[in-house]
Amino acid sequence: MGRTGFTRRVGAFTAAATTPRVTATSIDELTKALRNPVPRRDVSLEVAVTPLGSVKTAGSVLITAFARADAAVLADPHVDVAYRVIDAEGETMADRATRYPLPARRLDSAGRVAVRFTDRVDLPKGRHEIRLAMQMPGGKTGSVVTYVDVPNFKDDRLALSGLSIEGAAGTGMPVFTGGGSEPSDPTVTTDRLFPSSATLRVRAGVYGTLDRADALAVTALLRNDAGATVGENVPVSIERVGEARTPSL
Repeated sequence: MGRTGFTRRVGAFTAAATTPRVTATSIDELTKALRNPVPRRDVSLEVAVTPLGSVKTAGSVLITAFARADAAVLADPHVDVAYRVIDAEGETMADRATRYPLPARRLDSAGRVAVRFTDRVDLPKGRHEIRLAMQMPGGKTGSVVTYVDVPNFKDDRLALSGLSIEGAAGTGMPVFTGGGSEPSDPTVTTDRLFPSSATLRVRAGVYGTLDRADALAVTALLRNDAGATVGENVPVSIERVGEARTPSL
């Protein structure tokens, strides 16, 4: 595999500035992390992947990542994000990397750097392996390997996308977006544990041959981490978005 190339994108909470120099060391570390199927644990890193429809291919995947690391005092702080998508035959379907400037003094309550990243990538039908790596200020690198099955959402049969959960980022947390990200994507969270007082919005896309007059019935229930049902007949709202109808609860 070739060396991962870098582009620069200004994400949320950032301002235009001189493009920072990307060192060979940074490229090498991310390339090593993406080549290795064994995750690196130097950075606390969580990744969620959600299969969705696409106007170009059979489907797409929404990639959401959250990373946290000890703060480092650098003259030019930045976060490097790279991910690679590999199909069942071992072919690389996507290989992207970007350097994001880190806003000054964006630390959490424990004095650590915490960032969120989101992007979308169009993929053909099938099972795909996604490897994502982040290098945080100070040079520590973390990586995650996960898998996602992408159906053919263009099939005439009724199909439901994966579920995505919206949750606000922490106060002042930078949210970096890739080139394929849509406006609503930065609100998607990797969290899966919530207090009972939390208010969440869960989204899904329904695809298929549907006339505007067709009735679409959607039901939802909530279960806790022990598998017990804690809510039935949860209210669901439906809106038409492009080729899909999007129920949310």
